[in-house]
Amino acid sequence: MIFFNDGKGNFKDSGQVLGNNSNAAKTADFDSDGDFDLFICYGEVPMGDGAPNKVWINDGKGHFTDSGLSLGNSNSAAIALGDINKDGKIDAVIVNVRLDPKNSYASAPCFVEIWLNKAFESNYLNETKDAYFGLTPPGLIPEVFAPGIVSDSTWAEHCQVAISPRGDEIFWSAWSSKYPPADTSMKNSEQIYFSEFKNGSWSKPAIADFIKDHLTCLNGGPSFSPDGNRLYFYSTGIEGGFGKKDVWYVDRIENGWSKPINAGKPLNTPDGDWTPSFTIDGYAYHMGNYYYNRNEKPLKFKYSNGKFSQPDTVIIHPDFRPVFAIYVSPDESYLLFSARHKDGFGSLDIYVCFKTEDDKWGTPINMGELVNTDKVERFPTVSPDGKYLFFMRHTPGQDIFWVSTDIFEELKKQ
Repeated sequence: MIFFNDGKGNFKDSGQVLGNNSNAAKTADFDSDGDFDLFICYGEVPMGDGAPNKVWINDGKGHFTDSGLSLGNSNSAAIALGDINKDGKIDAVIVNVRLDPKNSYASAPCFVEIWLNKAFESNYLNETKDAYFGLTPPGLIPEVFAPGIVSDSTWAEHCQVAISPRGDEIFWSAWSSKYPPADTSMKNSEQIYFSEFKNGSWSKPAIADFIKDHLTCLNGGPSFSPDGNRLYFYSTGIEGGFGKKDVWYVDRIENGWSKPINAGKPLNTPDGDWTPSFTIDGYAYHMGNYYYNRNEKPLKFKYSNGKFSQPDTVIIHPDFRPVFAIYVSPDESYLLFSARHKDGFGSLDIYVCFKTEDDKWGTPINMGELVNTDKVERFPTVSPDGKYLFFMRHTPGQDIFWVSTDIFEELKKQ
């Protein structure tokens, strides 16, 4: 049975009955839509074969429907939930109990089940033909991403692309003269744009609603939190900031996004700050204030309940000085950044560091002539499904490019 709390500790029966003979229940967001679903264990205790365990899906208002999944039927007594295989989805470990019919004080042989969450992949747009605007995915040669949509000649793209974990929202920032900045010495301003997949099609690119009150500021660098329910960005000028360029965020609400909220200290400083990149183990990587300190290093924060701890310095090879935003893979197996170096192809190249067996960052490897050119390449990021590397190249229009992450396999051998 489901009882609703009125916020004062008074409970009211919702009238929902989700099966009989339940032994245990746990809540988790199994379908990654931002609300809590239910995993319920059923069983005819103590000796009979249990009814199938079920996952019940929340409609966002506390009303549950049967997902149609039947996860075992062996008198399950306990559940543990977590991301076992580090794919960003909630999996389940089920403990089964059954008494020996010949001895009511002894347990009969039973087994523990591990169920990996693959059932809701159809809810992820990045698993369908409509992913990434329905474009044909690139191979090992980088291609301009979404010409005429994201990579548009009417503006100059800037910073990383931010793709929601479900793949149904894409944010980016670009410079144009359409929104004059407060600083009259500048002709152009940077603003955040987006497109979303809704009612079977992608929307026309538009300015993000949450910055419409701040279009005289410079707003850019969008970056999703791991669950997709918070979007970080930087801004130079929103009232209430700590420094020259602060990180702000908006939370997902019923009809869109909240008003911007300053991310606070220690992420923000009196100088200029870049948006973070997140791991699935609760860490955030962030490039330090190299504009004001040439010896600044990347920083690593513990990220929990939307808060950032005091950072640790990320140690990479001393011959490399990362600049602009950096990217860390969700499993923390590699780090991407742009830098100038003697072995480079141009002004700025993109490099990758792989984690070594002793949990240190290996020597940075140039991404090679397919990614790097005699132009500037920067702002690397990887799609949430791990399939594509995105980066910006200083073509005449500063285009966003994408390429298959299969390109990393050869680099790992170096």
